[in-house]
Amino acid sequence: TTTTTTTRGTTTTVGSMLHRINCGGPAFIDSLGRQWSADSFFGGVGDAYGVDITLPSVPAADQILYTTERFGMQTPPYLTYNFPLPSGLSAVRVRMHFAEIF
Repeated sequence: TTTTTTTRGTTTTVGSMLHRINCGGPAFIDSLGRQWSADSFFGGVGDAYGVDITLPSVPAADQILYTTERFGMQTPPYLTYNFPLPSGLSAVRVRMHFAEIF
């Protein structure tokens, strides 16, 4: 699927999602039928963490996305993510969703 949007005179074409990762959690399919991969592509030192909570504003199928995380320490080696990308890309849009669950 490709989406073209124009904002303030700038036209942007957005292609398919390359990576959809559930940081700290398992693979799942969300309420819109999109596939999320289990936590991957991370390096350095980091731990996964999850809590058993219910977020009233989040659909039941999407709860796992906001109840798991991967975190790192504030000393080296730092937690990093390195996502493989196809060659020839001139721009990449990154969208991140955060939930403080600790």
